[in-house]
Amino acid sequence: EGGIPGSKAAFARLESKIGPLKGRQFYGTISGGEYRACVARRPGESSGLSEGVIPGGDYAQAKIDDWPEHLDRIGPTFRALADKFVEDPERPSIEYYRSHTELRLLLPIRRGS
Repeated sequence: EGGIPGSKAAFARLESKIGPLKGRQFYGTISGGEYRACVARRPGESSGLSEGVIPGGDYAQAKIDDWPEHLDRIGPTFRALADKFVEDPERPSIEYYRSHTELRLLLPIRRGS
């Protein structure tokens, strides 16, 4: 709830259902003002939360190092990508938390843009 400002609460809720995210692949998706905290499900795991698949396709990408110290860069970095590419509004933007220090931002783009 609350869109991007609600991201911290979304991840707290996710962790309360599945346990610590350490050692897991986790993501944030943003679509139409809705923010979702996501984690790759392990075989046989059931959390009681909704499940889905993040769509594939072409994505423009940027990296933020030491992301916990630079959360203020996420919005401007997505906007910079949107200035360079034609965004595909049918798919969500993705925050891929590659590690405790590396964040990859992926903006869905139309093929060939």
